Amino acid sequence: MDETNDGGEKIVQDMGQKGLLGMKIPPNYGGLGLGETAFAIATEELGAESGGASHSLHTQLNALQLLLSVGGDTAKEWIEEGSKGKEIYAVALTEPAAGSDLGAFQTTAKQEGNEFVINGEKIFTSAGSFFHKDGSFS
Repeated sequence: MDETNDGGEKIVQDMGQKGLLGMKIPPNYGGLGLGETAFAIATEELGAESGGASHSLHTQLNALQLLLSVGGDTAKEWIEEGSKGKEIYAVALTEPAAGSDLGAFQTTAKQEGNEFVINGEKIFTSAGSFFHKDGSFS
């Protein structure tokens, strides 16, 4: 994966099938509930073989934890699918003026009717390369 920049989606799906994507997710959301120590060991071991695989695990778990903060039935469904590797989520955090400092972000989301209007700029989107313009991923 690191040499060819290929196969990331397969690795994410394999990690989901093996339960790795749900290691920090609570059992009531379909995860293992193992916590930070298990996560640190897994990312270190994966990173020894593939920085890309380790980063993919980190990105997916971060996305799932963001969904946990939303809660509710819809989030639960997304978390369960993501924990199994059936869905891959992208994370766009880094901003030109803020880096990845969450407290300095300038991007806003405002609900207008049934839609959200997002204003801001992001410069990196982890796992964004998996997605196509039509919304599908590979």
